[in-house]
Amino acid sequence: MTAASPRPPGVLPACLSRPATPVTAYNEAIPVTLPAFQATPQSVQDVQEVVAFCRARGLRLSPCATGHDFEGRSLSGDVILHLSAFRAVKYDPRTTRVTIGGGAVVYDINQVLHAHGRAISTGTNQDVGITGLTLGGGAAYTSRQHGLTCDALLAADLVTFTGEHLHVTDDSHPDLMRLLRGAGGGHFGVVTALTFRTYPTTPVLTFHAHWPLDGAAPPIDLLEERLISAPDSLSMRVGANVTSPDRARQLSLSGQCFSGAATVDRHFGALRRHAHWTEQTLPYAEAMAGARHQTAGGAFKIKSRHAFTPVGGGLNALLDHLLTWTPTTNPDGAGFGLFAWGGAVRHFPPQQSCVPGRQSEYLASFDTAWTARDTPALTDGQLRWVHDLDALAGTLLSSCAYVNFPDSDDQAFQARHQQPFLADLQAWTARLDPDGLGRQVSLAPSWPPAPSPPTGRQP
Repeated sequence: MTAASPRPPGVLPACLSRPATPVTAYNEAIPVTLPAFQATPQSVQDVQEVVAFCRARGLRLSPCATGHDFEGRSLSGDVILHLSAFRAVKYDPRTTRVTIGGGAVVYDINQVLHAHGRAISTGTNQDVGITGLTLGGGAAYTSRQHGLTCDALLAADLVTFTGEHLHVTDDSHPDLMRLLRGAGGGHFGVVTALTFRTYPTTPVLTFHAHWPLDGAAPPIDLLEERLISAPDSLSMRVGANVTSPDRARQLSLSGQCFSGAATVDRHFGALRRHAHWTEQTLPYAEAMAGARHQTAGGAFKIKSRHAFTPVGGGLNALLDHLLTWTPTTNPDGAGFGLFAWGGAVRHFPPQQSCVPGRQSEYLASFDTAWTARDTPALTDGQLRWVHDLDALAGTLLSSCAYVNFPDSDDQAFQARHQQPFLADLQAWTARLDPDGLGRQVSLAPSWPPAPSPPTGRQP
């Protein structure tokens, strides 16, 4: 632990400035904002000076790596602290561990680890920041085989919102380390570095299939059963989406297998021999680069729920809801996805993390997308549509969700998902952020405007 910088707290740090242009978010549903200050620290001491300055002036501070937070919370502060100088990725071949700067993105990490034949689970979008991904759990096609991103976390360097510099491990701060594995970002301070264990890479069989929902598609409950019963070496996503003015609906199946074609054939049988099925075996890095699950741009709204029991034919009600969608100018359209869970996600010691839903069967997400060319009335309609889809899912699934998909429609989202460890979270927040510097605010539009109680069965 090191103390805060000796610079007088009222003096403007050299890395702090008045922004010349507003900041923009990855999700274009987040309004463009002009913060009071922006900071580009080059060192831990710079970060400490910015924290001291904010405490002295009562300014909220938002650490920001990529602005990828779907709700815009990393851009909601009076001071936006950009971590662009903290992108170093250092692999130690002796320990097979990797230390990563708090501002690094998935692409940075994969480039370095690929050269050594190693990897960590890093999601399916190359420009996502590693810190936000890790603090919220971090799910990927690789998670059934290798666990969530946060499961590989061994240490974190943290400048707290009191200005302390902590090196956090399971030995030095076990309770805080537990919270850093899945409680979400913005509670305690600025993460400047993370250290992970890595695993060796192997070739990966990737597969994809799609079917128009015209009667020839397999039953969605069959795909759900395949999703749940897969061996740990096989992971997949079942998708249902609607696009275009005529509301064309499609089912899709995509995934990765770490144990070869025989495993895929045993698990999928006749589905694998369908005309719409394609597959190939690729080097690990190429497979990860191709496993994209991201938007085409524009604005979007996303929600999620864990399934603790199979839904079966009840999923058809969600497919029917797609027919009520009003088309927008965003080619992504709308729909829902079922993401494989289980496997190594369940095997991680539960007392060492705060990830809700570890024991669920799968994670479901619901989304819609639009652009700035769409009218305000149409935008409001999209928000209401996905709200209604999520409410319908609430009659089938649990109220437990994925922390990295926060929901501004639900004012109790954080407290609801952090309930099992809320006392610890509140105690550590009071100690490391007594002035509320890291208090986050969602900037995303919500529906309905007034808060409504959560729906769905608790697991």
